[in-house]
Amino acid sequence: MSYDINILVNGSRCKQYHHNGRLFIEAKDGSEYSLEIKNNTWRRILAVFSVDGLNILDGNTATDDGPGYVINGYTSNRFDGFRVSNTQVAKFVFGKKGQSYAASKEDGSERNVGVIGVRVYEELIKPQPIILHSTTTWTAEPVYGNPRGLTSDPIPPQPTIWCSTADMGEPLGFMEPEYERSSEPPTKGSSAKYSCDNIKTRTCSTSQDNMMKGLTRGLCSMAPEPVQEAFDMGTKWGAAKESRIVEVEFDRGILALNMDVYYASRQSLIEMGVPIGNEKQVNFPSSFADTKYAKPPKNWQG
Repeated sequence: MSYDINILVNGSRCKQYHHNGRLFIEAKDGSEYSLEIKNNTWRRILAVFSVDGLNILDGNTATDDGPGYVINGYTSNRFDGFRVSNTQVAKFVFGKKGQSYAASKEDGSERNVGVIGVRVYEELIKPQPIILHSTTTWTAEPVYGNPRGLTSDPIPPQPTIWCSTADMGEPLGFMEPEYERSSEPPTKGSSAKYSCDNIKTRTCSTSQDNMMKGLTRGLCSMAPEPVQEAFDMGTKWGAAKESRIVEVEFDRGILALNMDVYYASRQSLIEMGVPIGNEKQVNFPSSFADTKYAKPPKNWQG
């Protein structure tokens, strides 16, 4: 693996459960946790972390171009909380959903409580000029999705932040974006994307059309709806901890890793079908004993 992502609860690696192609962990009320990332490559990377849908650096809704931490090659770093300033963070603590930081914002962020995400970006390597003659210089321009090598709307360079925590001494950093993506709100009266009434069918008679609409409504009514209340745990602010950062330069390249880990209480995980606590306990035989010599069987007359 190029990158290792772990969630540490009270300093120990948290057990992960696989279910329906997703990763889950158990969240215990009042437990402190940290996010750990290990960069197993030689190049620098940018790690953008999201807790309950919020960026851990600025507390805003996490986005693709949001700020993140810079990790050096062949190093590992640990992040303990939401950033309060250039010198402090507030520790991550599992708590009830209503006590979470997302719920306190009162802007709808509570709907994303129960997930921890990370997106890792490689650093954009700038090509070096190729000198063919003493008086002629050719420069390879960066390519942004153009197979013929022609540039189109290059991404502007962005300032970043280099940081170092007091307890680790490893260089970290985060990047402040200079631009935001814009999206046009849906026009009034536009159809809902997942509405059963808006499923398009082939041209048919009125009776066929009514029959198809009835069928699609029936299928949608049978489909199970997501259980939002299943995610009953969130992340709240804990005690302040010293964590210093400084600014560095970083040009964001391609997305190298996109990972989500879902968390909830033990009972909620069981109700969601996550295989937790249902594992069979088996006493496996041992291939090696601790004794120095063989023990003779009973009544051996050697």
